[in-house]
Amino acid sequence: MRKTIFMLAVAAFCCACNVSVNNPDEKSYENHDWGDGNGNDVAVELRLSPQQEQILLQSNKFSLSLLRQVYENETSKENVIISPLSASMALSMLMNGADGETLSQMKEVLGLGEWTNEDVNEYNRLMLNALPRLDTCTQMTLANSLWLQTGFPVMENFVSNNKLYFNAEVENVEFADPKTADLINKWAADHTHDLIKEVVNENMIRNCVTLLANALYFKGVWADKFEKEETKDEDFMSGKGVKQVVDMMHKQAEMKYRYLSDKKAQLLELDYLGGAYCMDILLPAEGLDIPTMLASIDAEEMPKWEDKYWPEREVWTYNQETGEEKTAIRRNLNEVKVQMPKFTLRYSRELNKDLMALGMTDMFDDFKADFTRLSTIPTYVSLVKQDTYMSVDEAGTEAAAVTVIVAEATSIVVPKIPEMYMNRPFVLFIREKKYGTILFAAVIGNPNEK
Repeated sequence: MRKTIFMLAVAAFCCACNVSVNNPDEKSYENHDWGDGNGNDVAVELRLSPQQEQILLQSNKFSLSLLRQVYENETSKENVIISPLSASMALSMLMNGADGETLSQMKEVLGLGEWTNEDVNEYNRLMLNALPRLDTCTQMTLANSLWLQTGFPVMENFVSNNKLYFNAEVENVEFADPKTADLINKWAADHTHDLIKEVVNENMIRNCVTLLANALYFKGVWADKFEKEETKDEDFMSGKGVKQVVDMMHKQAEMKYRYLSDKKAQLLELDYLGGAYCMDILLPAEGLDIPTMLASIDAEEMPKWEDKYWPEREVWTYNQETGEEKTAIRRNLNEVKVQMPKFTLRYSRELNKDLMALGMTDMFDDFKADFTRLSTIPTYVSLVKQDTYMSVDEAGTEAAAVTVIVAEATSIVVPKIPEMYMNRPFVLFIREKKYGTILFAAVIGNPNEK
């Protein structure tokens, strides 16, 4: 069964060393509905150290691995929508409580094996603070929370690190109380503009001792919108091979379009107003399956697509009325006719099996899990779940994701000492040990018999 895949919008990152403030891009200010933005008067430029660039690269590799894994193992839905950023941030919070082989497996799957926990925490703190402020036009928020069972002993460093680096809200609750699920769901709704209202139910968290949650919200306006008048009913062949009629947006313009001969796919990059975020769309050639195309995508190449396929060039202009001459920087765009369906979709998935398939196995095993930096009481992960929402129309994109991780205390089992009480008839042999020569054989049915 073919399925449609979506990843939440990818940021276009810059390089160097820290966070600095730039003036917002002044192009395209007119004739656009900016939305509410984030209330930022100026945009923040994300700058990464060489080490943080490598962490980002490995994080993107995890993103692609998780997408491939989920897509190839989705059996009931034709659409797959995930937020690797939300998942990796929630798992990074959990790493602050992991140790030993459990920690090693988590770092290996997330691509973080080369770096210390402090390196990873600092990277996440930078992303948490910078991503929502990359431009003045896009609404983008990240939030984290930590829910603790009242009376359950939790390591102080686990809580303090997640508060310091992830700005996690900390709540002490009674997970057995049905109202706790309502509180967690309200937190999810509050941090996704009511797009995701239910992420847990009381049965999911009844035995929970620690719950970690990440919420991500994104709302971006196209830099060059689709005209509503051009949207028409068109045929769409679903992943199951069923033809259906959808609202299809139309546009013909110079755009960031490229046919990738090596991947046998068409690539379209749509910018959001403000310039910090974009949507990359890959359409495989007819006859090419999506897993094959996904396998060809290189995480290291993705950030380079814009400069590689649409390089900047200097353009000279002359104003006849004023006689003014000036130059401007433009990208080499391609004239293309685009048809793109409007859609509003929801997706929910338990990620336990996917993460285990990628190599995170011990944390789900109630005997092998090592969360000794979380609590003195043995703890394991019973559930990793993500809920997503995405809506695309002529104006832009609105998307949200919530990832929750449920940890439970391991039932402490004291090994039972075997009991062999010979209080009924039994058999015995007296034998030579090396070769087993039997010297005596007996059945003892009554030790008191004379």
